Amino acid sequence: MFVRAATAEAAKPGPLKVFILAGQSNMEGQGVVDLAGTDDNEGKGTLVSLLSDPAKQALEDLRDEQGNWRVRDDVWVRYQPEGRPLSRRGRNW
Repeated sequence: MFVRAATAEAAKPGPLKVFILAGQSNMEGQGVVDLAGTDDNEGKGTLVSLLSDPAKQALEDLRDEQGNWRVRDDVWVRYQPEGRPLSRRGRNW
Protein backbone atom coordinates (compact mmCIF):
# COMPACT_ATOMS: atom_id res chain seq x y z
CA MET A 1 0.00 0.00 0.00
CA PHE A 2 2.81 2.44 0.86
CA VAL A 3 4.64 1.79 -2.43
CA ARG A 4 1.48 2.43 -4.41
CA ALA A 5 0.85 5.74 -2.63
CA ALA A 6 4.46 6.86 -3.13
CA THR A 7 4.30 6.00 -6.85
CA ALA A 8 1.04 7.91 -7.29
CA GLU A 9 2.55 10.93 -5.57
CA ALA A 10 5.68 10.81 -7.76
CA ALA A 11 3.58 10.71 -10.95
CA LYS A 12 1.69 13.88 -10.02
CA PRO A 13 2.63 16.60 -12.53
CA GLY A 14 4.48 19.63 -11.27
CA PRO A 15 3.68 23.26 -12.00
CA LEU A 16 3.51 24.41 -15.62
CA LYS A 17 6.14 26.99 -16.59
CA VAL A 18 4.92 29.57 -19.10
CA PHE A 19 7.24 32.13 -20.69
CA ILE A 20 5.61 34.97 -22.61
CA LEU A 21 8.01 36.78 -24.92
CA ALA A 22 6.36 39.98 -26.09
CA GLY A 23 7.90 42.82 -27.97
CA GLN A 24 8.18 44.60 -31.25
CA SER A 25 9.56 43.25 -34.52
CA ASN A 26 12.85 42.33 -32.83
CA MET A 27 10.97 39.54 -31.01
CA GLU A 28 9.96 37.87 -34.28
CA GLY A 29 11.89 35.15 -36.02
CA GLN A 30 14.02 32.27 -34.91
CA GLY A 31 16.95 32.17 -32.55
CA VAL A 32 20.52 31.79 -33.72
CA VAL A 33 22.27 28.53 -32.94
CA ASP A 34 25.83 28.90 -34.22
CA LEU A 35 26.75 32.10 -36.10
CA ALA A 36 30.34 33.30 -35.87
CA GLY A 37 32.34 36.20 -37.25
CA THR A 38 32.66 39.92 -36.63
CA ASP A 39 29.28 40.68 -38.23
CA ASP A 40 27.62 38.20 -35.89
CA ASN A 41 29.14 39.31 -32.55
CA GLU A 42 31.62 36.42 -32.74
CA GLY A 43 28.79 34.03 -31.88
CA LYS A 44 28.26 35.50 -28.41
CA GLY A 45 24.71 34.86 -27.24
CA THR A 46 24.09 31.94 -29.58
CA LEU A 47 22.98 28.57 -28.28
CA VAL A 48 26.40 27.07 -29.06
CA SER A 49 28.17 29.78 -27.03
CA LEU A 50 25.79 29.25 -24.11
CA LEU A 51 26.68 25.54 -24.08
CA SER A 52 30.38 26.42 -23.68
CA ASP A 53 29.64 28.64 -20.67
CA PRO A 54 30.60 27.38 -17.17
CA ALA A 55 26.89 27.50 -16.22
CA LYS A 56 25.98 25.19 -19.11
CA GLN A 57 24.71 22.40 -16.85
CA ALA A 58 21.24 23.92 -17.04
CA LEU A 59 21.30 23.41 -20.83
CA GLU A 60 23.05 20.04 -21.18
CA ASP A 61 19.83 18.17 -21.90
CA LEU A 62 19.49 20.08 -25.20
CA ARG A 63 22.01 17.70 -26.83
CA ASP A 64 22.15 13.91 -26.85
CA GLU A 65 25.20 11.77 -26.02
CA GLN A 66 26.52 12.17 -29.60
CA GLY A 67 26.21 15.97 -29.47
CA ASN A 68 23.14 16.15 -31.72
CA TRP A 69 20.34 18.58 -30.90
CA ARG A 70 17.42 16.89 -29.18
CA VAL A 71 13.91 17.31 -30.54
CA ARG A 72 11.72 18.74 -27.79
CA ASP A 73 8.21 17.40 -27.31
CA ASP A 74 7.37 19.81 -24.50
CA VAL A 75 7.64 23.14 -26.35
CA TRP A 76 4.93 25.00 -28.25
CA VAL A 77 5.21 28.25 -30.19
CA ARG A 78 2.25 30.49 -30.99
CA TYR A 79 2.79 33.26 -33.50
CA GLN A 80 0.54 35.95 -34.94
CA PRO A 81 1.79 37.59 -38.15
CA GLU A 82 0.55 41.14 -38.69
CA GLY A 83 -3.01 41.22 -39.99
CA ARG A 84 -3.53 37.46 -39.66
CA PRO A 85 -5.01 35.25 -36.96
CA LEU A 86 -2.94 33.56 -34.28
CA SER A 87 -1.42 30.32 -35.59
CA ARG A 88 0.05 27.33 -33.85
CA ARG A 89 3.56 26.66 -35.11
CA GLY A 90 3.46 23.26 -33.49
CA ARG A 91 5.50 21.20 -31.12
CA ASN A 92 9.17 20.30 -31.34
CA TRP A 93 10.27 23.90 -31.75
